[in-house]
Amino acid sequence: MNYQGFKNSIKKELEKLFPMKEIIIHKVLKNKSEELDVLQVLNSKRAVISPVIYLNEYYQAYKSGKEINGIVRDIYKIITGIELSDINRQSIIDISKVKNRICYKLINSEKNRKFLKTLPHIPYHDLSIVFYIMEEDAKDLGTELVKNDLTAYWEMDANALYELADENTARLLPHNFQDMSHLLIKRLSGAEKNDNSLLDVRTEASPFDTSLYVLTNRKDTFGAACILYTDMLERIAKFLGGKDYYILPSSRIRRDYCHIIFRIW
Repeated sequence: MNYQGFKNSIKKELEKLFPMKEIIIHKVLKNKSEELDVLQVLNSKRAVISPVIYLNEYYQAYKSGKEINGIVRDIYKIITGIELSDINRQSIIDISKVKNRICYKLINSEKNRKFLKTLPHIPYHDLSIVFYIMEEDAKDLGTELVKNDLTAYWEMDANALYELADENTARLLPHNFQDMSHLLIKRLSGAEKNDNSLLDVRTEASPFDTSLYVLTNRKDTFGAACILYTDMLERIAKFLGGKDYYILPSSRIRRDYCHIIFRIW
């Protein structure tokens, strides 16, 4: 296949993968003398949403024996950050298929300064709200983190993501608020997990020390985000009888806070 045919084939395959976007190929001068072909993806406003992809280099790889499909996979990953071979993850580029599964979680801002540059996020005190897509029908909490390249393709910003995630997270991951001593004794004894939040049921006075409470979700994963749920802090304050309390993000696994501890002062 000659170079023109190669360019046409790459463009045609990418147009299948990005049916709502425009794929363009144009020439640029590199080092003021070398003329190269550049492929880019444009959104509906004709704004560039992909890195610069030099096709000349890929044509050399093709002539050296690399298949067209392999080159398309490489370019697709550069544009989206997603492996084309993973069918489940391909679907996330279509916002209509995932908008009901976009959720949020909290991470430490200071410890993730470089990482946050790659993510749409919203500051929340000394933490940051970031977003992920929950996998469908997953036994465990499988997720796909939302990065800047994906939101550029969706034409959405962090505030728009928050509007979706605020409703989805509370619906998909209901909160669970328990007193710490009761929770630990149940867990250590192997008793069945209690998903009845103290905020949702009437309870008798606890025989345990109730100066510490734990807020998480029913998956015990990314549960610190429950403090963002509508009226959550107000409901907890009412439950505690107006007493002062500290809020302590807890149980950090990698970057993610799994619980919030409330300590009565």
